[in-house]
Amino acid sequence: MKDLKFKNVMIEFSSTEAAGALTNPLDHPCTYQVCYDILRAVHSLVGSRLLMVPVSSNVAAYEIACSVIRDHRHQSYVARSGPQWLSSFLLMEATRDN
Repeated sequence: MKDLKFKNVMIEFSSTEAAGALTNPLDHPCTYQVCYDILRAVHSLVGSRLLMVPVSSNVAAYEIACSVIRDHRHQSYVARSGPQWLSSFLLMEATRDN
């Protein structure tokens, strides 16, 4: 995102464990460096924020993450146009919210 010069990016996550580690990094010494790197990266994007949201706020992102892990999808969805289920899933989610 930084290389593409994006600004005002909202990065959402749903893990309560990650929220605890990011909020109190000294209480989580094993992940301190990772938390520091994440916060530094987010703050390097002008106007960007890191937000904790419930999984229900972004079901599509959750399903993508699950399929990446389950199916070992290591190549970008963008580069490959994504799996067939993704476009229909996004359309269904978009029409549900309107």
